[in-house]
Amino acid sequence: MLSDRAIGYYRQGSSCSRCIMQAASEKYRLETDNITYALDGFAGGLGIGAVCGIPLVCIMVLGMICTDETVLKAKRLEFIMRFNEKFHSLNCGDICGRVKDCEEIIRAGCDIIEEII
Repeated sequence: MLSDRAIGYYRQGSSCSRCIMQAASEKYRLETDNITYALDGFAGGLGIGAVCGIPLVCIMVLGMICTDETVLKAKRLEFIMRFNEKFHSLNCGDICGRVKDCEEIIRAGCDIIEEII
């Protein structure tokens, strides 16, 4: 499962954002090169508790997989709606104040990706 791979990378020290891209690049054979390191800038809600990096990287993964713009728009909207329904926010500070740890958020983001792809 995508989430198990991502959490494995997270437990090895990858940021919450980077671990998802690492796992997705393996599972879906995506060309990511230096993207994974750039994603560390998303961690911790862009470093200030703002927008959670997990939905941002999940949408990036969808964009890399869905080459049809209409399909991408629909899947992006579905992802955002489902993520927001689960956590009642897209804000890192809000979400982290209500969940035990980032592993729960990583797992949910990955599961949503797998379900809608």
